Formats: sequence, C-alpha cells, structure tokens
Amino acid sequence: MLSSFAIVPSSIVKLGCVRRVMACDRTQSKPPSAPQLRRPEEGQPSGRIHGIDAARGAAALLVVLMHASLPVIEELPTPFVWFNWAAGGVRMPLLLFLSGYLAQSMLLNERRALARAANMAWVYVVWTVVGWVTNGWDLPTLLLVPRSALWFIWALAFAAATLPLARRLLAWAVLVPAILVSLASYAGMIPADPATTEHLLRQLVFFYVGLYFGPAMVRALVAQPIRLAAIGLAVAVFALPVDVWSREVLNVPVLALPQRLGGVVAGLGLALCLPGRMTRPLAWFGQHSLPIYVGHLMLLVPLGVIFAGAPPMVRVLGVTVMATGLSLVVHRVALAVRLDALYHRPRLS
Repeated sequence: MLSSFAIVPSSIVKLGCVRRVMACDRTQSKPPSAPQLRRPEEGQPSGRIHGIDAARGAAALLVVLMHASLPVIEELPTPFVWFNWAAGGVRMPLLLFLSGYLAQSMLLNERRALARAANMAWVYVVWTVVGWVTNGWDLPTLLLVPRSALWFIWALAFAAATLPLARRLLAWAVLVPAILVSLASYAGMIPADPATTEHLLRQLVFFYVGLYFGPAMVRALVAQPIRLAAIGLAVAVFALPVDVWSREVLNVPVLALPQRLGGVVAGLGLALCLPGRMTRPLAWFGQHSLPIYVGHLMLLVPLGVIFAGAPPMVRVLGVTVMATGLSLVVHRVALAVRLDALYHRPRLS
C-alpha cells in the first residue's frame, strides 16, 4: 500500500516537466518590462512607528512651552531658560525633518503633493485671518510674507509645492541651495524678521534632509536608538558652545547645522527609546500636532491675561497646558459642527 503512494507514474513526471518548460518559454518570450522607479516608501520600516508620532508630539509641546514662556522669560529660573534655549535646536528642526520624512509617499504622486501644498496654504490663510480677528495681526502683510508664528505652516506649503521638482533633481541639487540659504541667514547675510522669517530661512533645509535621508536615518535609529541618540546628544551638546562662539565672534555659522542635526537624531532616538506608556500619549499629541500648533497661537494672549498674577513658572505651565487642551477642544468642536475647513481645504465638488 505504501509503495503505491510512493511511486509516481513516469508519464505524470514527464507531463509536469513539459508544463514547466512551456511556462519558462512563455516567460522568456515576453518583452522585458520597463525599469520601475523604486518608491521611496519601500525602503522605510514596515508598520507604523509610534516613536515618530511621539517625537512629533514632544516637539509640538515644546513649541507651546516656548511660546508660553516668552512674555515672562526674564523672570523664569535660569535652568529652565537654558533648557528652553537649548531646545530651540531640536523643536522646529525635528518637526521639519519628520514632515519631510512623512512626505516620502508624495514624491511619486505629484497630484497628491500639490493637493498637500494647497491644503497647507489654505490652513495658513484661514488661521492668519483668525489671528487678525482675535489678536489684531497685520493681515495684508502676513498674507504675502510669513512674518508670524504660522511660518511653519507656510514652510510646509512651500516644501510640498516643491516635491514635483525635488523628484526630478538629484538630492544635492536641492540640499546644497537650502544649506547655503540656511548658512547665509545664520551669518546675517539675508535680512529677515528674527522671530519668524529668519527661522524659515534657517530651518527649511531639515525638511529636505528628512525627505532624502529620513528613511535611512529612521531605519538606523530603530535598530540602535540608544546608541545613536547618545551620539546625537553628544554632538548637539558639544557643538552648541562652538556654534554660539563662532556666530557671535566670527559671524560664521561653523556648526549651526550639525548641532541641530545632532538634536534631531537625539530627539528622535529618545522618542524611540520611550516605554509604551509614555509613547502612546505623546504619539496621540503627535497625530494632532496641526490643531495644537495653529490653535495655541490664538490662545496665548487671553490665557496670559488669566494667569497674569500667577508666579512665572505657574503661569508658563498653566498657559502651556490650557493652550494645548483648548486647542484640541476647539478642533473636536469644529469637526463636530462641520467646521473642518479650519484644518482642511474644502474639496470642490
């Protein structure tokens, strides 16, 4: 009985060989297909990396903390002032780097990239009008030049609009001009508003660093987060005094960009090292970073009035928590009453 199952008739074997040969002939007879352009996202780690959202959430909260501390910066404890100042090399570079990394999927879809640019331009205009109504912003000027804290939204619109061009050019053809503009701004060669436009000129380069090198950097950080975070932190810390000295004494930004790139690596690496109980809430904030960013700017003035009599640190922490929470409440209410046009460009039917 066993031998009847073990012995296969030779005719069946021959038939199988013939079929395999015919299949190979059909495959080889087809004309060779055109080479496929490798999609950038194919090189990214599979699955959603919550550490990326957590890093974005932490950076957004640091932005709110910084804005809340500006009115009373001279009254705050020196360690906090130093921390806030040092975090300036991490906050916006990290947000722009992650925005560039997440824009990878739009490189091969020009329509999606331009839709993203139009959406960010819409958000910039809408919240500029809101700032004009609530805080008396100079509307005509701000619609033309990003001279408000909404410069980050303007930068995202501009960067998304350049994605079709960035796809057609070599990485260095995009990065070198962005680096030169950044260094020229750090050296004081490009006149700009120090609180807004200057940040745009100096830090937009990190979007393109994330766009071109983000996948490789994220893969490396996922594999060795502690080691690379320590290296990035060491670069950021030791390069900081050299950067300050070279810019103030020599007026040459020797280590401005490496120092901030070290901060990006350290910030993202630390976020990837966090335990799940800390990653999840920060990731949730990261997934809502847009309503936090645009919303808190409109709440700083009224909340500052409410906390006017409080001790400086209580005021800063209170404004930070309230501005973040109320921004999310406004977002939730806006979606509930179908005012999502505050955050998304209406689709034309």
